[in-house]
Amino acid sequence: LIIGPIEVPHEIFEDDFLSSTSGIEKFSKKLVYHWRDSLGKVFNHLFEKTIEQADTLIVCDTAVKRELSKYISHKKIEVIDYSVDVSVYKGHEYRADENNYDIVYAGAAIKRKGVNYLLWAVSIVKKFFSDVKLHIRAGGYRAEEYRRIIKDLDISENVIFHDRLELNEYLDLISKCRLLCLPTLADNYCYIVLDALCLGVPVVVTDVCSRCSSDLFENGDIGIIVEPGSSEQLADAILKLFNDFKLCKKFSKNGLKKREKFDHKKIIPKYIKLYEKYI
Repeated sequence: LIIGPIEVPHEIFEDDFLSSTSGIEKFSKKLVYHWRDSLGKVFNHLFEKTIEQADTLIVCDTAVKRELSKYISHKKIEVIDYSVDVSVYKGHEYRADENNYDIVYAGAAIKRKGVNYLLWAVSIVKKFFSDVKLHIRAGGYRAEEYRRIIKDLDISENVIFHDRLELNEYLDLISKCRLLCLPTLADNYCYIVLDALCLGVPVVVTDVCSRCSSDLFENGDIGIIVEPGSSEQLADAILKLFNDFKLCKKFSKNGLKKREKFDHKKIIPKYIKLYEKYI
């Protein structure tokens, strides 16, 4: 029995859990959310009983291995990184220059992603760099709320919303920005940071992201890590990268050096070797 790949669970916010629901469905989901701790204990018990039966658990990150080692022998846990097709990134590598003050956020427009803190951070950064631009590629129930916050903060000219993008457009957008910012309050594996790493784009992320995707940050920093829920720390980190292009280039080189590790040509054989062991 092989189980995986497994990620660490993340905190669920009530607003996110109840979004796009109404009537009886919303009432029933409220009950589920209210009893989530009790239900979680049942789930954890069943999960532990399940993984005890496994010959091997596949996890996506060393951080997950440490967590699961509390319940099962670490010898039964195999770390196999998520993989990407590295070839799709080539030709889109970091294109920003020292006069570029663009930031990109790509992800869901939901509470746990913490985008409101990034918007407030942009209002701070604007005092020092009036031409700062935040590119938001996000869909979700909080998008309209973001627009209200943007208007209240008087940063309408500094924020650009992007609709759904084709892959090349998406990679082109990220690669042309000075940095990618992920202000998440809760997460499991931060795929968007893997994209940034493979493009050589520096990141500003919360320690939530660096904990659940710890392998992305090992053997060379790729950006600046801040505490979640702090607009001031986000702003300070962004300003540091805006004022120090050499640091941006350092983070960029570190990311590009690491990306071969996540190439599917290296990852797929690890799965094949593991499967052949039990076939």
